Amino acid sequence: MSAVRISSAAFGTLCGLTGIIAGAFLILQGDSSVNAVKISYIGPEYRMWEHETYVAFTLIPNYILSGLTTLIISITLVYISLFKLHKRYGSIVFLVLSVLQLFTGGGFVIDLALITFLLSFGIRSKLKVWTRIFSNKLGKFLAVLWFPALIFYLGLSVAMLALTIAGTNKSYFMELMVVLATIMFLPIILMIFGSLAYEVKKNPSNLYDKKDI
Repeated sequence: MSAVRISSAAFGTLCGLTGIIAGAFLILQGDSSVNAVKISYIGPEYRMWEHETYVAFTLIPNYILSGLTTLIISITLVYISLFKLHKRYGSIVFLVLSVLQLFTGGGFVIDLALITFLLSFGIRSKLKVWTRIFSNKLGKFLAVLWFPALIFYLGLSVAMLALTIAGTNKSYFMELMVVLATIMFLPIILMIFGSLAYEVKKNPSNLYDKKDI
């Protein structure tokens, strides 16, 4: 399995897991009507802190139906991310499901979904452009950083998901969430370019076409 596929799968899986959590919390709000497009997917009794909550969009006018729909879509997203993203239409299917997740109450992870969608095209590509960019010391450095960034990303993801599920009104936990969310950008960037550089390092011959030799 290529580094680009692993990174894409890691990003896509987090999108799906976030939606699974959102769907579960929507179901917990019961068989009640949704009165607006913009909602909180975590009800008042499960809020992490008193004046803030997680915001989502939904076009489905019922919390349970919204939650069940989000749950099904998000579980499918995880499956696609792990097992089908490298297939011919895997990227397109992933993007369509991500948009559906956004409008059924799955929370705001569409930015990470777009990153997953774009990066996943590198799974099937020969990466000739990136080979020209990363056939240097910078590329070697980024290639070395890819796996540590992946481990760091997984650790941060687990910590943030755990805090989301646990729920607490203690302010220092919310401050920690803000810090973790800010730090998350670093491993994401390193994973994107590190995985591309890793594949360049593994297959430097992509720089040339046979007709060029």
